[in-house]
Amino acid sequence: MSNSVAKVCSMRADLGDGARVTARVVAVHDRGLGFGPLVLSEDLTAGHTTTGAARSLLVRTDGSPAAAGRLAAPAAARPGLVLTDTARESAGGQDTPPEVWINLAVAVVLLACPLIGIANRLVAATAQRRTEIAALHAP
Repeated sequence: MSNSVAKVCSMRADLGDGARVTARVVAVHDRGLGFGPLVLSEDLTAGHTTTGAARSLLVRTDGSPAAAGRLAAPAAARPGLVLTDTARESAGGQDTPPEVWINLAVAVVLLACPLIGIANRLVAATAQRRTEIAALHAP
């Protein structure tokens, strides 16, 4: 195990409302772990959002109806707060960005072209050898 000194650095960023801030980098992660490419503290972004609140909050429960009931009560008391089940949400695909569907369509077209070429080559090779195949089947 080597002793390494972590270099403290900061970065300049433009927030959603155009405000320029200097933030201190406290960690660098290689895996996403459910986060986006950048995670900011609530203190830093609090005054720079339209509602002053987080867009989403992930809560893990045991999936029981009792847990859903305990979450429903605070949600009902706050207008605009919506509870959704991530399993149901991800299964439907309603929230899938259009870029994903465009990328899928492009991938299908790119895969279809070589497959059509391979099928065409096999048909052409078989058609050229029709007389040889007929000679093999002749009595």
